[in-house]
Amino acid sequence: MRENQYKNLLLDQTQDLIWMIDNNFQLVYANKSYLKFMKEFTGEEMILNKSIWIDGLSDEYIQKWENYYSKCLKGEYFQIEEQLNHFESNKPLYNQITIEPLIGEDNLIFGVSCQSKDITTLVNQRNESEQRYNALIHEGHDMIAIINPDGNYSYCNPTTTSILGFGPEKFIGKNINEFIHPDDIKKITTGIQNVISESKVVLDSIRFQNYKLEWRCMEMILTNMLENPYVNGIVINSRDITEERKLRELNRQVSEIAKIGSWEIDIVKKTLFWSEIVHELHGTNSQSFVPDLKILLNFFRKDFRQMVKSKIKNSIKTGKPFDFEAIIVNKNNEELWTRAVGHTIFENGKCIRVIGGFQDINLRKKAEIKLHESENRFKTILEAEPECIKLLDREGKLLMMNPAGLEMIEADNEAIILGNQVHEIVLPEHRPAFLTLIKDVLKGKSRKLIFEIKGLKGTKRWLETHAVPMRNELGAIISILAVTRDITERTTIEKEKNSLLLTLENSLNEIYIFDAETYKYSFVNKGALHNLGYLESEIKTLTPFDINSDIKLDSFNELVSPLLKGEKEKITLITNHKRKDGSVYPVEVHLQLVIEDKAKRFLANILDITERKKNKEIILLSNERFEKVTEATNDAIWDWDIVNQTIYRSKAFERFFGKKVPDKIIDNRFWNDNFHPDDVENFKTSLSEAVADPSITRWWLEFRVINKQKKVLFVIDRGIIIRDSKGKAIRMVGAMTDITEQKQMTVELSELNEALQKYTIELERSNKELEQFAFVASHDLQEPLRMISSFMELFLRRYGHEIDENGKKYIHLATDGAKRMKQLMLDLLQYSRASRPQEGREQIDLKEVIIDYKRLRRKVISEKSAAITFKNLPTFITYKAAITQIMHCILDNALKYSKENSPSKIEINCQENDQEWIFSIKDNGIGIDSQFYEKIFVIFQRLHSKEAYSGTGIGLSVAKRHVEFLGGKIWLESVVGEGSTFYFTIPKTNN
Repeated sequence: MRENQYKNLLLDQTQDLIWMIDNNFQLVYANKSYLKFMKEFTGEEMILNKSIWIDGLSDEYIQKWENYYSKCLKGEYFQIEEQLNHFESNKPLYNQITIEPLIGEDNLIFGVSCQSKDITTLVNQRNESEQRYNALIHEGHDMIAIINPDGNYSYCNPTTTSILGFGPEKFIGKNINEFIHPDDIKKITTGIQNVISESKVVLDSIRFQNYKLEWRCMEMILTNMLENPYVNGIVINSRDITEERKLRELNRQVSEIAKIGSWEIDIVKKTLFWSEIVHELHGTNSQSFVPDLKILLNFFRKDFRQMVKSKIKNSIKTGKPFDFEAIIVNKNNEELWTRAVGHTIFENGKCIRVIGGFQDINLRKKAEIKLHESENRFKTILEAEPECIKLLDREGKLLMMNPAGLEMIEADNEAIILGNQVHEIVLPEHRPAFLTLIKDVLKGKSRKLIFEIKGLKGTKRWLETHAVPMRNELGAIISILAVTRDITERTTIEKEKNSLLLTLENSLNEIYIFDAETYKYSFVNKGALHNLGYLESEIKTLTPFDINSDIKLDSFNELVSPLLKGEKEKITLITNHKRKDGSVYPVEVHLQLVIEDKAKRFLANILDITERKKNKEIILLSNERFEKVTEATNDAIWDWDIVNQTIYRSKAFERFFGKKVPDKIIDNRFWNDNFHPDDVENFKTSLSEAVADPSITRWWLEFRVINKQKKVLFVIDRGIIIRDSKGKAIRMVGAMTDITEQKQMTVELSELNEALQKYTIELERSNKELEQFAFVASHDLQEPLRMISSFMELFLRRYGHEIDENGKKYIHLATDGAKRMKQLMLDLLQYSRASRPQEGREQIDLKEVIIDYKRLRRKVISEKSAAITFKNLPTFITYKAAITQIMHCILDNALKYSKENSPSKIEINCQENDQEWIFSIKDNGIGIDSQFYEKIFVIFQRLHSKEAYSGTGIGLSVAKRHVEFLGGKIWLESVVGEGSTFYFTIPKTNN
């Protein structure tokens, strides 16, 4: 099926009437609904490409519609509403018809498109709404009146009869002071004066006299509607609170004592009452502040609002009372804990009121929180403390132990050991001392003890405990608190230290310690005494210069200077020592400086290298092998003597094969190891070719081995080939490296990248669908808004003379709301497109962008007497739509929030560095408080009311989104009353 067929099928299925005519009033298209309707309406068939004026139409109908079509063919777009009677039931039907011109590619009008919607249901609903409104005003429980600023009545609803006993006619044209108590005249006069500036004033307990000459207490809400042309006065909503006042006074006296206030929500009237104490807790003035449900929720701290709203809604729905505690933030920005209780009043199965109490529980709650925090802090300290903290009763039974202690004694949980004797895990040889400690502490003493335990799982530990008595409020000792630390490691270190000292004492090397100033020996081990032939008493009278004739005082000072200056940690030298008998032997001296308690001493570790010199050639060969191995790697080292066909391997090979391997292999037994069978031939070939090629000095190969546990390991083997003067390989040293984990990570990384690519593709697809959804939704949602606006305007034109001032006010509010909703949707669509460029990157001259902006906004620039200047603006490659919207949004913001009666000055500048351009747009407007710097970049966030400044709060959020899309950042600096400077950056690689 072709695309046009799909479209026709869709249009034929809609209930709307759709038709099109050309310039000659011929019908060029009509869907089935239109053809059917016209058949029923006229009794004749409509024929395509024939005149739309068929015989069944009256002259009046033709003249009316010819006028509509002619206006549209001249370029007008409009909507009309028609009322018809059903051809069978004769019931009224209402249609809303949209008429718009058809424009071709040559921009010429070639016809008219019409769409008619059935709005009968909507009209009936509106009529019902008007009836409900009339019922509320004329049959409600409140007195509703309108007075002028002098206090004279111009309107009063019929409720006055039921409240005061006489009708509205008694009030019209008379002054309000004639009906109220003389003592309340000043209060009502002040209220009328205040409402002119404050827009709304609440007056409590205004006394009106009824037909029985009794005084009735009225609660009055004065609303300034002088500017509303449909009202042109002050609206007074009065409620009889005579009986409530008596109860309130009694309640007030009780509340004063307990700091409990009362409140009431009138569901029918949608009003909220607060007692004086409730006002006091919120920091509001009961004479001027009028609370409502929205204000009520906003007083609660943000994290409590949803809970409060849910509690009240559930109570209204189910009739169940509620009782909750929450934090409010009063007018003085103070946080207070409060308790709210409430219950509902139902009438005819419907909730009409919610009443309750409101109490200050700040002191109690803070005390509870402080106690809870203290308990949590103590518990946290116990759980985090790395040392064991335990509590014992007077018999030595465990009452409490923290997690560190449980771990120390190898207990899985506290329940296992609670109530048990602690000394049972103490080793028998330390148990008597431990029991003595308990007895001493119970006598009021503080004691320490070092002892050894055996944990529940058999591990032995050395512990050091410090125990103190715990007393009650009367001073009696009731328990023992003990803090214990694990000193097993310290004890082991001390043992090792003692063992090390014993080892040093008996070492065959010569070990000396001598003073850095006097050079007198303070320690000489047995090895030194044995080698030199001196007694300990003899050698401690000597200095290093007495046993070493090669070193003199001056040369020694020069030698140890780097140690004294901290430039070196150790000095090594080869010299000769002279024995007591005069013989000399070679030594290797390792000298370092030791500082203890500001005393400087030299520590000398001296090796007799007589045998080393004899084996110099062997040592040199060993050094050569070591140097080559170090050059290759530090892993599993091997040395292959190619000439003698022997291979030496380090113990590290055990890590690869999982078993002990011989450190020397002769001939081809090397291949008997667990190499992977698939890699053996490749290994042999690669190694043989490398050895045979005189140009190759380095060889490496990646292969697999199989260890004792049958696990396959990946390794890299590297080697250096040593050749003789003829290029023949005589030796090869190298190392084997385990790369199994690296291989696994490579595979995992590859899988992760593949999954990430799939996720990225899916995310891009999802984003495109969301963008398409936003576009379609915004366009589809605009159609009902256009219908509401048009319908309201048509309704006002047709029935305006029958509607009172309040009705006109409601129509105005509905129309204005629809327009603002449409603008919000358009702004939302613009925001959704903000990071989605419509074209590729191109070279942009920012001077031209600003010049175009000034042409586009010349009207508002003129109205603001604004001067826009710029300098240092670059020409660079970027997305034109993005950079244009950034500039437009920030400049529009500067113009909108300029000072009244003061010329606006806007300066645009740019600085450049190696990585980015930094733009600044400075204005002399009203400025922004620093606390709102982040808020103004959030979508739909506004700092001012729509009456003060128009708009939806979208501009700066769009600018921010474009800047971030281009890879930059945006911020501002501002001084309230002096102006703002917006900064943003664009990277030079803004891809």
